[in-house]
Amino acid sequence: MHFAKVKFEAFRHDMMLYRPLNYMDGQTVEEAYEKIVLPERKTKYSCGYDVRTPLDVVLSPGRSIVIPTGIKVVFNEDEMMTWHLKLYARSSVGIKDRVVVTNGVGLIDSDFQYSDNDGDMLLALTNMSDSIKKYEAGDRVCQAVFEIFGITSDDAADGARVSGVGSTGIN
Repeated sequence: MHFAKVKFEAFRHDMMLYRPLNYMDGQTVEEAYEKIVLPERKTKYSCGYDVRTPLDVVLSPGRSIVIPTGIKVVFNEDEMMTWHLKLYARSSVGIKDRVVVTNGVGLIDSDFQYSDNDGDMLLALTNMSDSIKKYEAGDRVCQAVFEIFGITSDDAADGARVSGVGSTGIN
């Protein structure tokens, strides 16, 4: 498995879809795409890969925002039956800023790389504080953690993903 940038067209589509919720302060989609940094670990024993925002965002108190990252996870075929990725708010974002991942934990299934948005990981954040929070392009806002999952012995799932966020459309 590894991280990769999504195709520019997919990133642009997601940016246009979620742009009303993003405050880019004059940044273009092309500039945001160029600022994408693939997740990385900072220390030898840390389990989380830091995920950065590719654009400047302003998050008002009590509001939510969806940030396209322009990043996808590419799982090898033999990893797809046992691995997934979870997204958590970084400690500094959750504890200090009181900004949380909107649905608690972001879950990236191993077949999300085949979704209609090219697997673009979206960061859904909610500001639980009483003050405006600002993040600049390149700020680390979430952590991505790979985890193993199990499947029951009588599992019969055989569908294939055809869509992305919020619905697992299958063939």
